Amino acid sequence: MNLSKKNYLFIGCATLIMLCCSCTFLLGTSLVLIGDSTNSSTTCRIDGVPCDEISENTDIEADQLDESYFGGENDRLELDFEEEVIIISYLVDDAAISELKKPQVAPELQELQDDVQKHHELWELYVRLFPESYLENIQELEITTDGIDGTLAAVYQSQKAIDKWILVIDIIDAYPRDKLDDRELKSTLIHEFGHILSFDKKQLDLSEEYFYARTQDQVEESLQLGRASCPTYYAIEGCMYADSYLFKFYDEFWTPLYSELRILEQIDDEEEYYDAAYELYLRHPDQFVTDYAAVNPGEDIAESWTAFILKDKPTGSTIADEKIRFFYRFPELVEMRQEIRSNL
Repeated sequence: MNLSKKNYLFIGCATLIMLCCSCTFLLGTSLVLIGDSTNSSTTCRIDGVPCDEISENTDIEADQLDESYFGGENDRLELDFEEEVIIISYLVDDAAISELKKPQVAPELQELQDDVQKHHELWELYVRLFPESYLENIQELEITTDGIDGTLAAVYQSQKAIDKWILVIDIIDAYPRDKLDDRELKSTLIHEFGHILSFDKKQLDLSEEYFYARTQDQVEESLQLGRASCPTYYAIEGCMYADSYLFKFYDEFWTPLYSELRILEQIDDEEEYYDAAYELYLRHPDQFVTDYAAVNPGEDIAESWTAFILKDKPTGSTIADEKIRFFYRFPELVEMRQEIRSNL
């Protein structure tokens, strides 16, 4: 296995490894900016403090997260197939969480299940980071663990509502040595929010066939029908709208790789898939911000989004640089970048 280890998974009912039921996986106060952040007169809604004073600290924090997420040598992806344990789940309603399900857990997990303060701290971190308008996309919060390392955070489509998502956070990985490692968690949540953003109901025609699929044959059939009928890009959960972020990203950066992507999509074995994706990366290393981005267009846009948030605007000429600059074409995403960076 050659792909860099990432402490997240984008989970959906797809065609690879069965994770649960019929599901598998492919692969405080917010700071609000007023005016143009490049203008020295810009102020912020935190006691009227000038934005340039806050910006300096924001840039330092973003640089540190950037170095942590993208810098140094990557670990290699090691899927040990340990069973994920749901410790407790919460219903999300208007940015607040309330206990939904508290399953019986092993004695060694009881303390983690009872530590409600940590559960709320994790949720409040997510709430602080991202725009309030996107909180309604999250229907549930699952506090889980698959042991040390593995998956730090993930999102997957709810089976109760087609346009809602479940946010998963591994409490053991989030609290190494019983202290919150918010640096790594923030970086990972930014990646996961990239999925929430690109799979928002305004971005695609959500597939009811896929949503209601409960057997592997039904999943396969929904994928075949979706790919055959979608004129843009079919991304498992549905057909992307022509003006969606993901289709524009796919159309510009993956159309030249279409034949290689089709080969990837035909691979059913998970390990073979990741190996083939890594080979794709090795053939085009200047086209991806990380090797994990080569897994599929959805992971590519999420990794590029993370680089857009954490890195300075690149000046290079590689396709990987162009992918980061892609987001600067959308004023609403530039504004969102400012808000998220201010909340780091």
